[in-house]
Amino acid sequence: MQSGAGAIVLVLDGAPEPMADEARRFAGAAGPARELALSPDDPLRAACKASADLVLRPRLGRTHFVSNAPDRNAMFIYETAIIVGIPVTLVSAAVWKYYAETLAEAELDVLACAEAEPRHHVSSFRLRSEGRGFVRTHTLQDAQYDAAVRGVTRKAIAEHVARRIRQ
Repeated sequence: MQSGAGAIVLVLDGAPEPMADEARRFAGAAGPARELALSPDDPLRAACKASADLVLRPRLGRTHFVSNAPDRNAMFIYETAIIVGIPVTLVSAAVWKYYAETLAEAELDVLACAEAEPRHHVSSFRLRSEGRGFVRTHTLQDAQYDAAVRGVTRKAIAEHVARRIRQ
């Protein structure tokens, strides 16, 4: 992505750790990189040392998690305790799929220091998993959160890179 001698400057204040890790991974592979802390009131231009620098400020937007695991678990308990017992519950766990879905939104502010104004880009990412068996809701939610945040960060950066290549 870097064609000149400029660095990629990462402003990661407020970014969750999975998002910061993905931004660091991209910047490290793209060329010289550094991190800088800016206050929310500071403009991105304050991070520019040279006109060839590229400043990236990723931020996590909205996230939403949904799953049918709580309903399945309640039904399994009910089947076991009240209705038919353990054999039917085991069959239900094998037949009735669970799902979990996380939606994440990222905002990416990008300033090529040679340009006048930063660009603002919003991306969203949907991660869905399905399976059978017994599962806890928080286990699904924790596992999907990091993956969704990493995915939306990669997507936002990839969309920005693709847009710059088309220009």
